[in-house]
Amino acid sequence: MELENSRAKASGGITVNTASEEKRQPSPEEDLVASLRKLKALREQDLISQEEFEKKKAEILDKL
Repeated sequence: MELENSRAKASGGITVNTASEEKRQPSPEEDLVASLRKLKALREQDLISQEEFEKKKAEILDKL
């Protein structure tokens, strides 16, 4: 590992992969909440009908 870090510094700062660099994945619940928010925004902008909104909302809530 020390050799890799030395090489990275010498060659212009290439970053060695570390566990702290991993991105946190959203939980399934967070994904569903985000979907509901997007759906609400679509309805508020009149891009979908109230009927479409209710149907899709029910589908999303069924996944909880």
